Amino acid sequence: MKKILYIATIGLTLLTSSCNDFLDRQVPQGIVTGDQIASPEYVDNLVISAYAIWATGDDINSSFSLWNYDVRSDDCYKGGSGTEDGGVFNALEISKGINTTDWNINDIWKRLYQCITRANTALQSLDLMDEKTYPLKDQRIAEMRFLRGHAHFMLKELFKRIVIVDDENMDPDAYNELSNTTYTNNEQWQKIADDFQFAYDNLPEVQIEKGRPTQAAAAAYLHLTGVKPTAKELAAIRTDDVRIALLRAALGSVADRAIIPMYDWLGLGAEAHLNTPGKLGGNWAWRAAAGFESKTLAKTIADECSVYCRV
Repeated sequence: MKKILYIATIGLTLLTSSCNDFLDRQVPQGIVTGDQIASPEYVDNLVISAYAIWATGDDINSSFSLWNYDVRSDDCYKGGSGTEDGGVFNALEISKGINTTDWNINDIWKRLYQCITRANTALQSLDLMDEKTYPLKDQRIAEMRFLRGHAHFMLKELFKRIVIVDDENMDPDAYNELSNTTYTNNEQWQKIADDFQFAYDNLPEVQIEKGRPTQAAAAAYLHLTGVKPTAKELAAIRTDDVRIALLRAALGSVADRAIIPMYDWLGLGAEAHLNTPGKLGGNWAWRAAAGFESKTLAKTIADECSVYCRV
């Protein structure tokens, strides 16, 4: 019995000492130094991190699913088994008992500022890059300013009076010291537009990697901010890719029916405009040219509709 006890004691001693030695010899793997972050090898990881946070909220209860905030309008209906099923959204639907501490209000505010923080962190490191060693510097900065503008845009749409965080060198701990009255409503929209303007000026027309913003996407956001776009920016909005994206947005909506005029399927412009509300005469005059109903068009419509179970 004593031998067994001695062996167990010796084994435990050796095990403990070896563990201590093992831990003492290890270099922490979860720490990244400032020099590493400021190098081309690591800066793209920060950029990816800024993208990645948007992929964390893609379900019905996630704060990035904005459809549930549309219950304030007649665009959608909360549904469920009763008022207590999704009670916080029922409060939104009837405009009663809405508290800033409710998770669906507080969480999206917090999450969107986390998105802004990640974009600013990436921008801080990108600013340190040398264009000779990192040729994509301006494009990546444009992508991060697009994401920052997108987050500010969503906040503005939901809350109107928001905190603008456009200083990438600011310590995130200092965000709480900022005020949502520093800028007027129009000045806030201009700040958001400034990010999209930079993005438009520096993003490519086509991205090799799908999911990264393009020049047309930045132009579309510029139009939505209310800041008057230039003729060149308007031309970018009218690209065929944007047209198809809008068609898919309609088909992918929660509405029972999606009605898309034929001239939108045909990709026509103002010459095919059917009706101007409040205008007497000259309406409902457009007619499709003979032979428009091609097999190619029919297949395109069928394929797009089938993706969203519209057939």
